[in-house]
Amino acid sequence: MEWTIIHDIDSGFENMIYILHFIEEVKQFKHNNPDAPYVHAAQKNRSLMKKVKKVLAEGLFNFLDFLIELKKKDPALYYELLADYEESPRDTRIIYERRNS
Repeated sequence: MEWTIIHDIDSGFENMIYILHFIEEVKQFKHNNPDAPYVHAAQKNRSLMKKVKKVLAEGLFNFLDFLIELKKKDPALYYELLADYEESPRDTRIIYERRNS
């Protein structure tokens, strides 16, 4: 999200906000239920599962469409985005959680 603000790219901004809210919801769930996968709870709740599908399907497709369009229209900015991603610090908690799940 910060990257899009810096580069004045507003396409998909609302989608990013939706995804950020979803991430916070999942974090809160994991805080309250450290041993329970979020997706299992979502499968039992229609509105939660709708959010999961929206983020994982629509969000991913929209992001990929954005990347394809960016590469065609502004290759330099596209490669800058990839370079920024490669240089971004990795969250070691995610790696730790994956190893211990």
